[in-house]
Amino acid sequence: MKTNLAFIAAVITVSAAISVQQANAQNIFPDSGRVGIGTRTPTAQLDVNSTATGQIARFNGGSSSMYVSLLEGGVYRGYIGSYAGNNEDVDFGTGSSTSGKLHLTIKAVPKLTIDNTGRVGIGTVSPVARMEIYHNSSVSNPQLLLYESANDYARLSFQNTATTSYFSIAGLPATATAASKLNFYYSAFGDIMTVQGNGHVGILTTNPQYQLSVNGTIQAKEVRVESGWADYVFDKEYKLTSLEELEQYITTNKHLPGVAPAAEVQKDGMKVGEMNKAMMEKIEELTLYVIQLGKENKQLKSEIEALKK
Repeated sequence: MKTNLAFIAAVITVSAAISVQQANAQNIFPDSGRVGIGTRTPTAQLDVNSTATGQIARFNGGSSSMYVSLLEGGVYRGYIGSYAGNNEDVDFGTGSSTSGKLHLTIKAVPKLTIDNTGRVGIGTVSPVARMEIYHNSSVSNPQLLLYESANDYARLSFQNTATTSYFSIAGLPATATAASKLNFYYSAFGDIMTVQGNGHVGILTTNPQYQLSVNGTIQAKEVRVESGWADYVFDKEYKLTSLEELEQYITTNKHLPGVAPAAEVQKDGMKVGEMNKAMMEKIEELTLYVIQLGKENKQLKSEIEALKK
């Protein structure tokens, strides 16, 4: 009898102690099914409240394939943990559905999506390419910005598995427009084309001095050069140099008047527009010389015929 009374007293004492502890504790398991850790009024099925800094929760599984499952209405939707890949990897994956997608959202709006084929969409939940960026861009708000440290190129490369060679596009903004460059590069060849901030374009040269500088041969079906023309030669006011004066100029200067000498062309190159105009001027002058000589020849014939009579 004494033993039973002692046992009952012990139970009452422990129950009282538990009641006191529950009254003072911040962890609670109420009848509602909500669990509160650090709070006596949980507002979710699991409510963890802490004013401490650093780690507030920890999940520790086995040596591999540790994960926490996410279910919706009993349907497996995905998991968080270390399941695929190496043990040190961390996964955030979908469940068994073949159409499930991963979303990173802000205020419940998806901002980044990975679909079941591995396609990534930024600004779209239905990417149609391996990477799709949907954004109404502007000069100050582009779809993609490659940022590099000062005085270095920001680069974008293109490569496949057939070769180790690759194409690269590299941009170098600078304070001076001529020093700002956009380079097109092929690893098996070198620099192919350079666009400077001042609008100069160089092909096989990284320092173009003109709007288009080509260090090589150009092949084209047609080239249009906009420049002045030489029809002024046929104006009545045009003073045609006499053949005697022309001969004297050629003897002295070793080139036609108005045409760049060979030394200048070899040094600075030939300006196609100006040269075509100068050549047309000489052709039109030559035409006038021929017309003039024709008239003189006709006059001489007339005089000869008169002398014969």
